[in-house]
Amino acid sequence: MFFRRFRYVALLSFGFSFLILPIGANGEDHPAFHSHNDYERKRPLWDALEAGVRSVEADVWGFWDGLFVRHWPFFGKSGPFESWYFWPMFDFKERQPSVHWDYLWIDIKGPEDRLKQQLLSKLNSSFGKGTGGKKPPQIILSGRGQVKRDIASEWSKKDPSHTFPIWHDAHDWKPDDLPWKGEDDPWLWYSLNWPDRYTWKGQGCVPAAEWKRWQTEVTQIHLKKRKVRYFHVPQSREWVRAAFQIGVDLIDLDDLALATERGASLERRTQICP
Repeated sequence: MFFRRFRYVALLSFGFSFLILPIGANGEDHPAFHSHNDYERKRPLWDALEAGVRSVEADVWGFWDGLFVRHWPFFGKSGPFESWYFWPMFDFKERQPSVHWDYLWIDIKGPEDRLKQQLLSKLNSSFGKGTGGKKPPQIILSGRGQVKRDIASEWSKKDPSHTFPIWHDAHDWKPDDLPWKGEDDPWLWYSLNWPDRYTWKGQGCVPAAEWKRWQTEVTQIHLKKRKVRYFHVPQSREWVRAAFQIGVDLIDLDDLALATERGASLERRTQICP
């Protein structure tokens, strides 16, 4: 089975084991990593970027005095969204020329109306800013409410040339979902909850039925020109390798040490069991 923009060379070996020599979803020989709940790190954003991770995620709340990053509304680690994530989008290359940053995921928390107003105000004030001749990272809006769709749709009208792309995700996948319609369609991504869909814990062999279902799911998403990441995933080298070989577009990391999973280590056997 072939996926868009990547392929497998699979050789049947003993029992139910397969040797898979992968090329990733973006045609690269290493995974594209995503820093899940990045704001909880010692140095939000920079720990991930300096580890070679090109995508970061922030849970954002709209309070009366501005946008703040935190998981819960009134406790836990917290910081200003603007200085931690928003303004660095426009000068990160000047601060760290060697790093690459592709995506900023904003998990919309609430209150939704205030957050929408504040975020659109920030976006409007930054429109046209550059990053040393490069586009800023793409923004993907996540969360389960309608507001992410409203913001992305409104922004696509503001920026029809997509100089500062903003997309939104969906949290469920169905085989009859419509294909991506191109840049005028702000829905590009799926964010799928791994434990709701699969039982494999990222250790030992992958159940054959789950491997086949996972392959089918990612294949069909790619055939419809959309992209996918999974959250609440096992933090193991085995899961990273399997996700890369399957063709997952962004691989969630809580443990940045797994960002070293590259090169020859990705060619190790993914064990498939009955």
